[in-house]
Amino acid sequence: MLKVSKKELLKALSVLGKVAIAKNRTNSALKCVRMQAVNQQELKLTATNLNEYLSCTFNASEVADNMDVLMPVADVKKFINGGRESILSIEELPGGGVSISEERGGRTLTQEFPAPQASEFPTMPPVPEKLAEINAYFMQAINKVVPSISLTEIRKVLQGILLHPGGIVATDGKQLCTVDYEMPLAENCIMPIPHCFLDSEFIFDSGFGVVKDKESQWITLRIRNWTWTAKGISGTYPDWRQVIPREETLPFRMVLDKKSADGFIEKLKMLKDNPPMHMLKLTISDGKVKAFSEACPGQSVECALSETTGANPEEGILVNRKLLLRALSLGHNVFTCDPAAFSPLVSSGGLGKLIVMTIRVKQENVATEKPQQSINQPITNNMENKIMNNEINTAAEKENNVTAAAEPNNGLKMVLQPDIYYELLNAVDELRVSVRNINEQAASLARKIRDNQVSFRKRERDLRSAREVLEKLKVAGF
Repeated sequence: MLKVSKKELLKALSVLGKVAIAKNRTNSALKCVRMQAVNQQELKLTATNLNEYLSCTFNASEVADNMDVLMPVADVKKFINGGRESILSIEELPGGGVSISEERGGRTLTQEFPAPQASEFPTMPPVPEKLAEINAYFMQAINKVVPSISLTEIRKVLQGILLHPGGIVATDGKQLCTVDYEMPLAENCIMPIPHCFLDSEFIFDSGFGVVKDKESQWITLRIRNWTWTAKGISGTYPDWRQVIPREETLPFRMVLDKKSADGFIEKLKMLKDNPPMHMLKLTISDGKVKAFSEACPGQSVECALSETTGANPEEGILVNRKLLLRALSLGHNVFTCDPAAFSPLVSSGGLGKLIVMTIRVKQENVATEKPQQSINQPITNNMENKIMNNEINTAAEKENNVTAAAEPNNGLKMVLQPDIYYELLNAVDELRVSVRNINEQAASLARKIRDNQVSFRKRERDLRSAREVLEKLKVAGF
């Protein structure tokens, strides 16, 4: 009978529960953690969802050398949660599972947790023999770039983090976050989000390695007593480098004052906007940048600038409020763009770079209406207006005749060609909007399919339970 600290076991199960599948119906072993003996003073717990494998080791006492057993995560966690710190006694059940005993209020509480045999637990994937050492900045960067990923994105590769020899990249199609970091990699790999490590307690130096098997890549991260191995996402990541414009093509640059940047973030959070664009208009004047809300034109906030380069945009810069807050949350205070060419807004100065597209509103021609004549206006006024209009028109005709006489009439007339580049830009904008609408519709359709799938399974489950009740009633003689 092994003994283990209740606090350490509860902490381990809380993290392992993020990987274990609590509601799996086909394989009950995936709802459990595997408890193995490392030696007489150390235990190893492992959980998996077949795509991720998470294990941890911690100290225990009186551990049997051949101990290898499964126990359900949710049930054990519910039993030991709460109460004072104590020592738990764990014993293996003959048919599979464990029995846990705890002293509470002067009496011993014991509960059994049946589970499948340890042989039903999936086998561990390959792990590198030696892991490369990387510093804590890597896990800090991973925690920061994860918000730039959309889990509802249809393209599976965009649901992961691109690791390449030069750094880390994450994008959801609307924003691109890139961090320069020297990775111990020979080629690119797409790592799924390590949800179990998205916490400040895991920002430490770690070990990193990649192993390729016949079908896929396996990425391993080891942080202190935790080891996470996940299957890399297969596919081709988009060419993210072509999204980042060259610095020499961005004539405008502004630098926010770091002292007033924190206050600017809090003020931006209070601004109202209209979905789905969440549009703000940034104007620069008198050494300050002002953000005007589209929802409330009279509402604005401002921030002091420490430096500006290039001509101030006359029409301002239209940006998404949430993406601007995202850039500021990464510590960025330097923003560069080319307002005239409708280029992306590049944010830097903090963690890596964040590239977002500015918003472009198409200016449509508004027909000017002729002022209507009031029906109550006296006839004399109409006559006076006609006389004045005739005099003005006569003077204008004389002036035009003089000008026309001065110009030689050689029978040639200059016809200006339309700006084809402007038409191409409009066509590209329309194409971009169409693609975005298609992606949104596809994501909405995928959500509806998942909802229908859940409801269909629920109906099947209800029907199955109803049949079981009817069979029991028939057996009972009703």
